[in-house]
Amino acid sequence: MKKSRQWAVIGAAAVVAVVVVITGIIWINHATAPTSSGTTAAKSSQVQKITNKQVTAGDKRRLRKERAADPVFAKYERYGLTYAESQYAHNMAVSMVGDSLTVGSEYGFKEIFPKINLDAQVGRQATAGPAILSAWANQGQLAHTVIVELGTNGRITADLVAQIERICGAKRRIFWVGVNAVGREWESDDNALMRKMARKYSNLTFVNWYAASQAHEDWFNDDAVHPNAKGQKYFFTFVAKSVLKPTIAAQK
Repeated sequence: MKKSRQWAVIGAAAVVAVVVVITGIIWINHATAPTSSGTTAAKSSQVQKITNKQVTAGDKRRLRKERAADPVFAKYERYGLTYAESQYAHNMAVSMVGDSLTVGSEYGFKEIFPKINLDAQVGRQATAGPAILSAWANQGQLAHTVIVELGTNGRITADLVAQIERICGAKRRIFWVGVNAVGREWESDDNALMRKMARKYSNLTFVNWYAASQAHEDWFNDDAVHPNAKGQKYFFTFVAKSVLKPTIAAQK
């Protein structure tokens, strides 16, 4: 009996010793885990910082090369033009008819779109548009992409839009620049009509210059209609991007 009790005591002590050892191991692992995780996180953060620096340096080198290769991109990047857009625009045929807003920004449109066919005139009414577009179509000079900047000097009608649609045909893409003509009663009516027409004709896109320029009085001359030297750059770059973005996307 004594030996049995002795062995029982020894067995119990061994069990306790094993439990103590296991508990100690678990406690040590638990205590050291956060430190290990923290060290790993710190190393990861350092690696990420280095990687970010490398990417930034790479981006800078790429931008320098792109600017050197494309002076138009270098000139209008600050106004929102991307390198891809500028490159695509170099070989893109465009036909554009406009009024005095286009006259003031003609140089910019011709820089971004070297192959543009452009006809703009001060004081031009929207009703003059169909004849110009029709003449280009008859001569085989009407491009697949057509920009219409008319409406500054008078109302646009649904019949006029329908006439231009017939001349251009469903296969051409038409981009109609909205009106920003402060103090002229037809401004909101013209823009509302063009939004409606864009829903009606799948090949017509309303380029909302009114919305894009509302918060920028410093872009305009005293008449609040015609962009000044600064505003012209934002105007033709905005129109160009509005044309290029969906056009490039359609090619993918």
